[in-house]
Amino acid sequence: MRPASRNLLCILLLVSVGFNLFFIAGYRRARSTLDKLKSDRGYIQLLSRTLHFTPEQEEKLVEIRQRLQEETAEFNRSHSPEIDAFWDEVVKDNPDPDRILELEQSLAEKRIEMRQRMVGLIQEAFGCLTPAQRRDFAQMIKERSFLKQL
Repeated sequence: MRPASRNLLCILLLVSVGFNLFFIAGYRRARSTLDKLKSDRGYIQLLSRTLHFTPEQEEKLVEIRQRLQEETAEFNRSHSPEIDAFWDEVVKDNPDPDRILELEQSLAEKRIEMRQRMVGLIQEAFGCLTPAQRRDFAQMIKERSFLKQL
């Protein structure tokens, strides 16, 4: 092999190794972020990167998020038979439109109640933030940009 082609081969090999290291580092960072999103504390810590929570705010927000998760899970558990009945009716060869409407209206009323409880928890969370943090957090939610800022 000629020296020029050997140098080119070495350069290409180094560039390839550099790209691989770059992608591995990006994957590890993204994986770390996704792992944090799985826990209430990790989720709040990721928010804190942008909103700069105090330790007291973090503790309160973790507690509120845990309650929110528990209430959502309880809602899904307690209404599972009704949700299943709705979908069982929808997939029938000849579904009963009146039954579908009845089930959907019942579920819609329960979802409204659940949403009102969620709004109460969100207001509680906003109550422990500063005005600037509330404004920035509301903007993040409106723009759905939370994950982009992690």
